[in-house]
Amino acid sequence: MKTFIKQLCVIAATLLWIQTAQAVNKLTQLSENAYVFLGTADYSPNNSYGANAGVIIGDKSVLVIDTQISSLRAQEFIQAIREITDKPIHYVLNTHFHSDHTFGNADFSALGATIISHQMADIYMKKWSQKILDNGWSGLTADQAQGTRITYPDMTFQDKLVIDLGGIKPEIVFHTHSHTQGSAFVHLPEQEIVFAGDVLFNDYHPNMGASDVAGWVKTLDLISSLNAKTIVPGHGELSANQDLVELRSYLLFFDEKAKQFAEVSDDRKEVQLKLLKVLPHRAHGESAINSSLKWKYMRKPAAASNTKK
Repeated sequence: MKTFIKQLCVIAATLLWIQTAQAVNKLTQLSENAYVFLGTADYSPNNSYGANAGVIIGDKSVLVIDTQISSLRAQEFIQAIREITDKPIHYVLNTHFHSDHTFGNADFSALGATIISHQMADIYMKKWSQKILDNGWSGLTADQAQGTRITYPDMTFQDKLVIDLGGIKPEIVFHTHSHTQGSAFVHLPEQEIVFAGDVLFNDYHPNMGASDVAGWVKTLDLISSLNAKTIVPGHGELSANQDLVELRSYLLFFDEKAKQFAEVSDDRKEVQLKLLKVLPHRAHGESAINSSLKWKYMRKPAAASNTKK
């Protein structure tokens, strides 16, 4: 009987170890040099609203693409990276300013990484990030946000930046105002991989609150022209050019219908329900529809001044 109990304990311990290893090592290998930290289908704030992050490993150093929503998530990400390499993380790219992609910056900065973003992403982080953290607007509880500190980019760029990691040179590209005014993507030409950031949402309703739809369409077309075999979206499963086409169609349709419905109603909930009836089905991120309406399509103009002359 004692032997049987010992065997059960060993089996239980083994299963626990396997579950823990799977929970920690979430990196999926895309090529010899590139990995993705997949957000899965969990759209909760604590899981960075399902945001993906990337890792590119050169002969000398590592580039990380986005840092997740909190210190706790960043530490999970760092632990996963350390499962596959001990090379120094010299660079971090924030693909844009949103909290689910940037609030883990401090943990990577503490490792000596240089934080990089487009110059407009830097401006918006400095305008919004601390307010978002202080007011709980990220959706995190106090426990989930524990240890999170806002850290801004050390370095910015305007159009294109090439990073030499040793043996591989990722190209960081900004085309035009798309998802946000500073949204960038990463291209690995020889490996035919693109890390699209939130320029691409796959099976998620995109957040369009800070977007320029025409510019977003142009950026999707540019990525499509690269003919990458693997595209890592900001949210959702690994993608291909067809997913770019589907998002392009979605954006144009959403833009048309949101303007149409907002013309006849100032009730955001009503407009959201109308949109859900006509939009192509997407499994995740319905809350992004409300955010898009609030910040872009139904944003009330500032009240006129009543100051008497």
